[in-house]
Amino acid sequence: MSKLTKSDEQSIINNYCKKLMTTTEIQKNFQISPNTIYKILKNNNITYKGNNLPEHTQKKICESYQSGQSVKDIMKNMELGRSSVLKYLKKFKINVINKGVFERKYSINENIFTSIDSYEKAQFLGLIYADGSLSKKNKNISLRLREDDIDYLNQWNTDLLKTERPISFVQRESMISPISKKEYKSPFRMAILDISCKKIYEDALALGLKPNKSKEDLRMPQIEDQFKLSFILGLFEGDGCVTFCQKSRYFQIACQENMALDVQEYLKSIGIFSIVYKRHSIYILQIARWEDLKKLYSLLYKDASIFLKRKKEKFEQLLNSRKT
Repeated sequence: MSKLTKSDEQSIINNYCKKLMTTTEIQKNFQISPNTIYKILKNNNITYKGNNLPEHTQKKICESYQSGQSVKDIMKNMELGRSSVLKYLKKFKINVINKGVFERKYSINENIFTSIDSYEKAQFLGLIYADGSLSKKNKNISLRLREDDIDYLNQWNTDLLKTERPISFVQRESMISPISKKEYKSPFRMAILDISCKKIYEDALALGLKPNKSKEDLRMPQIEDQFKLSFILGLFEGDGCVTFCQKSRYFQIACQENMALDVQEYLKSIGIFSIVYKRHSIYILQIARWEDLKKLYSLLYKDASIFLKRKKEKFEQLLNSRKT
């Protein structure tokens, strides 16, 4: 592009103000960017109003960003200015991290909680309900599990979130049991999966999750019955355990009162008996009858493509511990 002359600039102003050309036509005719048009108008105290892009172009901007392209790439590929790209991303409520300063470093599937229409989404939602934390300030969700669960977290990253953002680690000196409230030394570092996406955060709130959820009496979310067992599997993988010894065998999940009662009611509807009791400030849903344990194991893992290996193996050990 050659340097614009004073005559060129005046021609651009006339074409814009008298509406002889659209900004797109001016851009192509003078081989300049939208930003250059904006600067010329601004320097001459003319308000830049821009033009509404065709609907299919607006959608293409959004689809390109959601597929992983940066704002800078969209500007280049579609010959648009930054303000135009950001305008339509905002219009369709697509979160842009630190817009105008930094681009999203890692792409992410923003629609994982828009609707719970798969076993994986329901299971991950249960995992967040059990072991996730929501930051009201940063509009993000964080999930911390033991260091040896890294493969499990990476599966969620790859298969559901579809992001290449790496799992981070932090050394944790001690942990507090959610049931006994006793503090004990942790032999593990913590693996952290961070979801920095405003849309996912807001969709999670719409599904019933809340910041500082340990102080909230959360309920089982309104999802289709076919996905409820997957949600319960997520709860188990986050805050559940199986225990077996010579005298007793049981499956249990630690959660809030209403959540425990809602899960109990659903399990009753599919023929699985459970009890709910309070221990310290936590409610425990427990299943101990042998036939119920076998049925529950079969149903929980029937449709699971992702699962926490160490807990699944412990459940299998429980089932194999009974002499046949």
